[in-house]
Amino acid sequence: ICHETMHALGLKDLYRSNQTSAVYYMSLMAKHLTPIGQYISVKERESLGWLDNNQIKTIDKNGTYTLYPASAQNEVVAYKRDLPNGKTLYLENKKLYSCNTGDLKKGVTLKSGLICYLANTGVRFPSNINTTGVNWNMQVVSNGQYSTMSDCAVGDGEELYIGNDIFVYVTNMSADKLEFEISGIAETTPTPTLTPTATPSPTPT
Repeated sequence: ICHETMHALGLKDLYRSNQTSAVYYMSLMAKHLTPIGQYISVKERESLGWLDNNQIKTIDKNGTYTLYPASAQNEVVAYKRDLPNGKTLYLENKKLYSCNTGDLKKGVTLKSGLICYLANTGVRFPSNINTTGVNWNMQVVSNGQYSTMSDCAVGDGEELYIGNDIFVYVTNMSADKLEFEISGIAETTPTPTLTPTATPSPTPT
């Protein structure tokens, strides 16, 4: 029901007609049937206007960044970065909890941590329904072993290569926030703006 409701709001399918996906359980739109109840990704929430520039910040340099859970109010819940290959990298803090104990899931099969998406730059509502081969309009970058992406999160002390010389490394993770380092960002030095100097008028003789 939730999946179909999101279609009415404009979101599109992130799986293919043969049921394969490069997102799977990490978005409600990636599988219409799933054993894991999921929310929609930060990219999709941004497209719907549910997140703004105060909650999704652009990464413009290497360094350490902090993310808060999706439920946090007035906090940064995602970062993004346009890449040279026509993709935009989205980074979000995904938290999974045990129904039995309420503890944060940090295991192998189901993991909490940093989720990294690549979406086609400039496409508001990406769709994977008609994509072929290794080309996906939206996909999760993962070191995990499961095609369902249930273990795709980058956990505490783990590193992930994104592509384009970019690496992310999670330095600290708790129920309240997640900190990560990113390297490989091509930083640009702003061109200094020169203030023209007024030419003094000649002294009358």
